[in-house]
Amino acid sequence: MVTKIYPMKTLSICCLLLFFFPISLSAQAPLQLEEAIAIGLENNYSIKLAKQGEVLAANDVTRGNAGFLPLVNASFTQTNSIQNINQVFITGNENKQNGATASSWTLGAQVNWTVFDGLKMFITYEKLEELRMVGEIQARLAIENTVASIANAYYEVVQQYQRIVVLEENLALSAARSQLADEQFQLGAVAKRDWLLAQVDENADRSALQSQQALLAQSKTLLNRLMGRAPETEYEVNVDIDLLDLLSLESLQTDALAQNPSLALARQQMLVATSTIDELKASRWPTVSLNAGYNYTRAQSAAGFLLSNQVNGFNAGISANMNLFNGLNLQRQIQNAEIERETQRLTIEDLQQQVVTDLHFIYLSYTSNLELLKLEGKSLEVSRQTLAITRQTYEEGELSAIEFRDAQKNHVEAENRLINARYRVKLDEIELQRLSGTLKF
Repeated sequence: MVTKIYPMKTLSICCLLLFFFPISLSAQAPLQLEEAIAIGLENNYSIKLAKQGEVLAANDVTRGNAGFLPLVNASFTQTNSIQNINQVFITGNENKQNGATASSWTLGAQVNWTVFDGLKMFITYEKLEELRMVGEIQARLAIENTVASIANAYYEVVQQYQRIVVLEENLALSAARSQLADEQFQLGAVAKRDWLLAQVDENADRSALQSQQALLAQSKTLLNRLMGRAPETEYEVNVDIDLLDLLSLESLQTDALAQNPSLALARQQMLVATSTIDELKASRWPTVSLNAGYNYTRAQSAAGFLLSNQVNGFNAGISANMNLFNGLNLQRQIQNAEIERETQRLTIEDLQQQVVTDLHFIYLSYTSNLELLKLEGKSLEVSRQTLAITRQTYEEGELSAIEFRDAQKNHVEAENRLINARYRVKLDEIELQRLSGTLKF
C-alpha cells in the first residue's frame, strides 16, 4: 500500500525557480568556437612548427639556390719567412746569410658563372617551387588537423556542460524531494525508510554531479592545451550544439578528391619526384662556365736572385666539362628516381581509395546518428511527459518513492542519450568536412 503524503509544494516551487533561474550562471562571455580556433591558430605549437617548415621551404626558393647566379670569391694570402741561406753558384761565388727574411702577398678575385648545364638550373628552380608548395600543404594539413581537434574538444566541453545542466536539474528535484520527505517524517506522515531513501538518492545525485564536474574540468584542460593556453585558464562555452544542413555524400566526395590535404600533399610530392628525374637527366649534358679573375702578387726577399717581385693582371676564360662515364651511377640514380615517382603514383591511388572509403564510412555513421537523434528527441518528449505524470501521481500520494525515482532516472538517461546523439552527429560533421577539405578556419 502506498503511503499518503501531502502535495509537493516545496518540490513544485523548486522546479519553478529552476525553470526561471538556471543553476549555472556566469557573467563571463562564453568562448565561441571561432574564438577557440583563432586562439589555437595563433598559439598551438604543432601549427607553429608546421609554419616554420613552410618558411624554411620558401626561403630556399631563390635563383642563387637554383644555380642561375655567378659565384664570386675573393682571397688574400700573406706569407712571412726567416731562413738561413748557404748558396754556391756555378761561377764559384758563395752567398751565406743567416736570418734572411722574405715575405709575399697574394690578393685575388675570381668569378665563375655557369651559363649552360642542360637546363638543370631551370628544373631545379621549378623543383624548389614545388618543395615550397609541399611545405605550404604540410602546414595546411597541420592546421586542418589542429582545427578539427579543437572543434572536437570544444564540443566535448559543450557536451559535458549539457550533462551538468541535466544533473543539476535532477539534483534540484532530488533535494526538494529529500526536504519534503524530512518534513513529512517529522510529522509522522511517511516511514523512516522513505526519508532515508530520499537522502540516499540526493547524495547519489550529488556524487554524480561532482564526478561530472571533474570530467568537465578535464575536458576544458584539454581544450586549453590545444589552444596553447595555460591549463588552468577558466572560460565558459555556449551550451548549444548547432548542426549543419544535411550534407551530401556526392558533394563531399567531389570536394575530397579535389582538395583533401593528404591527397594534395601526395600529388605535390609526385611533382617533386618528376623534377628529380629531370634534374638527373640534365646531368647528361655538358656544363659550360665562364670565368674571370684578377690577381695581385708581391714578394720581397733579403737574399736570393730576386729581391723584389710584383705581378698583377686580369684573366678570363671558358670551361666545359661533360660526364662520359661514372660507373653507371647516373643511370642507377635515374632508375631509383623513376621508382620513387611510381611509388608516389601508387600512394595517390591508395589515398584516393582510402579517402573515399573513409567518407562513406563516416557518412553512414552520420546518417545513422541523425536518425538516432530524431528517435532520442521523441524519446525525451515521452520521458518528459512520463515524469510530469509520475510527479503528479506522486504528489497525490498514489505512487511510491521508488517508482518516482525510476521515472526520474529514466528521464536523466533520456536527456543524456539525446546529448550524446547530437554530439556524435557534430563529430561526424567535423570529420566529413576535414576529409573533404572544406573545414573552415
